[in-house]
Amino acid sequence: MSVVQSGMLSVPVALDMVNRVQRECGVEQITSMASGNDRSEVVREALNDSIIDLYNRARWEWLQETYFIPLVAGVDSYQLPQNFDRLAMPVRLTNTPMKEYTPLDWPYYIPTVDPGGQGGPHSYMVKNQVLSVFPAPTSDTVTTNPQFVLAYYKHPGVRIPASAAGDAMTWDVPPEFVEPLITFGKWKLKLYLEYPDSQADMGRYEQLIQQNMNKRRSALQNPQMHQRFDPTKTGGNGWNFWG
Repeated sequence: MSVVQSGMLSVPVALDMVNRVQRECGVEQITSMASGNDRSEVVREALNDSIIDLYNRARWEWLQETYFIPLVAGVDSYQLPQNFDRLAMPVRLTNTPMKEYTPLDWPYYIPTVDPGGQGGPHSYMVKNQVLSVFPAPTSDTVTTNPQFVLAYYKHPGVRIPASAAGDAMTWDVPPEFVEPLITFGKWKLKLYLEYPDSQADMGRYEQLIQQNMNKRRSALQNPQMHQRFDPTKTGGNGWNFWG
C-alpha cells in the first residue's frame, strides 16, 4: 500500500480509502478513480465532504500552524500562506502581540494616525490572504524585530479529484481520524445504495468524532498535555507542551 508516513501510523492514499469503503460495503473495487463509477464517485465526494465537516467540528490542535514572515522596510502588506484559514491568536512582532482590526474598522483607523508613517508595526488587519500592518516597519525595526509570527488554523485545502493524480493524494488528517472518514464514506455510499443500515454508520461516525473531541478536552484539562504557543521558538511548528 502506498502511504504517507505520520509517526508510527500512516494515512492511506485516496484510492485505498475509496476502495476500503467499497469493500466494506460489499461493492467492487476500482483500479483508479479516473476510471471509476457512480459508487466510487459517491465515496470520493463523501470523503471530501467529511474533511470539511471534520475541520469545522473543533479547533483541533493538529490544524494549528506557525508561519514566520520576514519584515521588509517600508512594506505594509504581506502575503499569508496558501493554507491559511483563520488566526489562532494575535499576530506578534517577534515576541510582542499586535492589535487586530477588522476589515470594516481598518479604513477608519488608518486616517486617524499618520498614513505615511513608518516605525514599529503595532496594528494589523487580515483580508484576502494578506496581512496589512501599521505603520510600515523602518530599517531599525527590521533589525531589532525581524519577523512577524502567525499562529493560525489551516483550511481543508482542495478537494481530491477523480484522476490518476488524485489516486496518490492523501486527505490531511492525523491517522486516528481515518476511521471516522471511512465510516462517513460508508454512510453516504449505503445511503446512495439504499441499504437499510446506513443510519447505523451515521451514528457510528458521530460517536467516533465525539470520542476524539473528548480526548481533546481531556488533553486540554491535563497540564502535562496542554499545548501553548511559544513565540520565541524558531523550530518545529511553534507549539510546545507545558513542562
